[in-house]
Amino acid sequence: MRILFVNAARKKHMFALAPPLALATLAAHTPQNYTIEIVDEYVSSLKFKDFDLVAISCTTDAAVRGYEIAKKYREKGAKVVMGGVHVSMLPNEAINYCDSVVIGEAESVWKIVLNDFENNSLKKFYYGKRLPMVNMPIPRRDLFKKRYVMQNVETARGCPFRCEFCSVSAFSGETYRQRPVKEVIDEIETIKQRNILFVDDNILGVGKDNEERAIKLCNELKPLNKRLFAQTSINVADNDEVLKAFSDAGMKVLFVGIESLNKKNLEQMGKGINLGRIKDYKRIIRKIHDHGMCVLGSFIFGNDYDTKKTFKDIIEFINAADLDANLFHFLLPLPGTRLYGRLFKENRILYTNYPDDWKKYREVVFKPKNMTSEELELNTYDALKQTTSLGFSFNKFLKSMSITKSLSVSTGIFIYNYIKSGW
Repeated sequence: MRILFVNAARKKHMFALAPPLALATLAAHTPQNYTIEIVDEYVSSLKFKDFDLVAISCTTDAAVRGYEIAKKYREKGAKVVMGGVHVSMLPNEAINYCDSVVIGEAESVWKIVLNDFENNSLKKFYYGKRLPMVNMPIPRRDLFKKRYVMQNVETARGCPFRCEFCSVSAFSGETYRQRPVKEVIDEIETIKQRNILFVDDNILGVGKDNEERAIKLCNELKPLNKRLFAQTSINVADNDEVLKAFSDAGMKVLFVGIESLNKKNLEQMGKGINLGRIKDYKRIIRKIHDHGMCVLGSFIFGNDYDTKKTFKDIIEFINAADLDANLFHFLLPLPGTRLYGRLFKENRILYTNYPDDWKKYREVVFKPKNMTSEELELNTYDALKQTTSLGFSFNKFLKSMSITKSLSVSTGIFIYNYIKSGW
């Protein structure tokens, strides 16, 4: 039997830093009697060769493409299963385009899906369980045909916070599930590439136990001599021992969700971890710098308490705080989030002709409160231009060199700032 795993992309050959880990993980759960291929449309073309079973994952903005792939393969006689966050939030939409939908984390039901497939008895819906993250097989990275900038590794799932705009807690839960440190290290030892991206939505979590676990993980990572990149929250700077452990382990860039400089915005989005730290943002960034790590700060434009002045304030903050890199988002009401529910109830969602309108989910898709949707989009792109100029990018290169002492990391910071991946 031949199985194809597909990571659908909204347009061909977009840039991808790291491979689709979820598909490689499912491939590791697939028995050896199957012939397996993985196609990541962000870096490769899908040739529509013959397969018996096709498993498709897609983000919201690529949902239409995912459904197109499913339709074509069903016409060729293959069985099609879809999974991932988008279809888990909207299984009744997805089932119109495929044979089965896996809702939630697929590992717990994948062998059941395969057994039903072999017996020609696929069910419409399979409900994955949030299992403890122990004894997980090593993802099948050997199936990726392209070389990525970095390889990704998962050490935990879920997030202890519940931000209004985020689908993580809806999909993976608010309970912070962690893998045993030894199993994480055993997996990383199989990876030849030096650059490692931790895909945890929050590698640290919150509380003393999680801080101690992070330190233990870093102590084990140190001898491996890897360049590490991770997502975390602003509380990462609360404990100097954590910062030192990250730095000693080889952490080079921390992605931090700053989101807004406005207290009312943070309260509305439920970003409680940032409340009370707004005045400390600059000090926290300097503190991370002092430990030899760069900061990629994430900002969301279009919150209810944003005005046209917000864009200017953010640019001034980025410059004053010596932020190394930034990521700008429009506020995006993803299906299944509390944000979508609130904006839909307030009749502020602009496009509801689904699934076709999921294509627009790289644009402004709602009515902002203090500006028009066009003004939000234009001002965001203007702010983006100010942080992608050659001069801005080169200055950040020099700054990151002084912080990390790494030419490769600093070059990556320069390229990221100059190109701004995803835009």
